[in-house]
Amino acid sequence: RQKWADAAAAFRSASDDYPAGDDQPRIVYEEAWSWRQAGKEDESLKAFRGLADKYPADALAADAFFYLAKAIYKSEQDSAKEPSRQRDERLGEACTLYEKALSAAKDKRLTDKVLYRIGWCRWQTGQYKAAAEAFDRVVKEFPDSELVADSIFQAGQSYAKAGQPATAIERFKTMTGGGKYESFEFLPDAYLGLANCLIILDRYQEVIEPLEALIRKNKEDRVLAQANFLLGKALFSMRKYDDAVERFQEVTKRTKTETGAEAQFYVGQSLQAKNDMKGAIVAYLRVEALYREHREWVAASMFESAKCNEGLGDKDQAKKIYGDIVRDFGNTRWAKPAAEKLK
Repeated sequence: RQKWADAAAAFRSASDDYPAGDDQPRIVYEEAWSWRQAGKEDESLKAFRGLADKYPADALAADAFFYLAKAIYKSEQDSAKEPSRQRDERLGEACTLYEKALSAAKDKRLTDKVLYRIGWCRWQTGQYKAAAEAFDRVVKEFPDSELVADSIFQAGQSYAKAGQPATAIERFKTMTGGGKYESFEFLPDAYLGLANCLIILDRYQEVIEPLEALIRKNKEDRVLAQANFLLGKALFSMRKYDDAVERFQEVTKRTKTETGAEAQFYVGQSLQAKNDMKGAIVAYLRVEALYREHREWVAASMFESAKCNEGLGDKDQAKKIYGDIVRDFGNTRWAKPAAEKLK
């Protein structure tokens, strides 16, 4: 690394000696790159900043803007530690620099990486439509890029978040069909994204085949829990209540997360829909017993349990449960309708 540091110092000296030379952008770039190879990140960024400020129209400025943006950009996991306003300002600054890199680029060496990072900056700041468009450009303009698979997936995620489930379905189907992306790390999540968007559009029958395929070939509890949950919701919506219960129970075997609480709640909903009020009450009690920390689902289960008691003619028990919701779960959305029931 010392040789790189020596080279960087030599380029800096040449830049100082010939400040008006035609090769000045190249000299500054070589200094920045040499500092980078020497492990001197601060010195490298200082040189890149000089290149970007003095020669923003030069082709090499694209590299300068890219590395300056990269230094500001952090992963979503890291940025989660920041206050949201500070994170958004930082990512906005990074995105501006990436866009300058895009404008300055005279070739396509970095363009796929720049567009990919712009997509992530937009995603992390909630600009989902703009994020999807950036990821789409990676796929369209750089079909051989190593970033294509992830860009297709992220485009699907972005369109889903942007409230365009039909477009998201197209992206997810590109991933799940044909076997081209079988080794992609997040392929199971593409299946789950596809199923979720189909459910949003009430296309329940189309959910079954891809989710059953995912369940057959996946052993990860997280994936199996979510896949069975979505399959259960589709079957519930199709009024296939026994099959739905079977899927929801598969979820509760695999997770004690909020998804598990919701699945147990839907066991009760399925039995209630079959007019099995006693069975539904037992199912709702299991939400209270096993998922106490998920207060919204506990309160929802209590409310539905009270309705079941009403259906069985036990109005006193129903009234007691409504009162318990108002007293113990006043910060949930179920407190107000429970209070209305007590009037």
